[in-house]
Amino acid sequence: MTNKAQISGFSWPSSGSGNIGPFQSGSAYYVVSAELDVYKASDPVSTWSVQDATNAPTITTNYVSAYQDGTTLHIMCCAATGIATHYAQFDMSTDSWVEANNYGGSASTYSYTVYTPTDAPDDPWGDITVRSDGDIIIVHPGENPTIMGGDSQQTAYSRYES
Repeated sequence: MTNKAQISGFSWPSSGSGNIGPFQSGSAYYVVSAELDVYKASDPVSTWSVQDATNAPTITTNYVSAYQDGTTLHIMCCAATGIATHYAQFDMSTDSWVEANNYGGSASTYSYTVYTPTDAPDDPWGDITVRSDGDIIIVHPGENPTIMGGDSQQTAYSRYES
């Protein structure tokens, strides 16, 4: 028998997604939506609810990927307009977003713009991981220059040192 769970109001990123869950912390499960909402279930996964919606980053995304490090979800996304790459953290121990000033951003926001290409890439994509030394590595679209008459999507990466 296969158990299935349905999350109402949940939508996938328009161009796909990387790892968006489920992630487990204690007896609770979490998933990340295209709207950068974090849904939690603890019953065990039949009832899902959005956590800390008031502080969720307000980025219209085309691509989302997350990485779990202990009780922290490290989340990268590509914005739908201009395909800038953003980073955010969600703390599963408190069910709340972490303020961006904790990792180099502004204290009034819950996301940090990692990279904005001058020539928007054709396709959103990316991935995120945390190294054993705590550094956060995000691989994402780079520039999209025209080289010898054709487009050539570049790959870029960003590193946040812990």
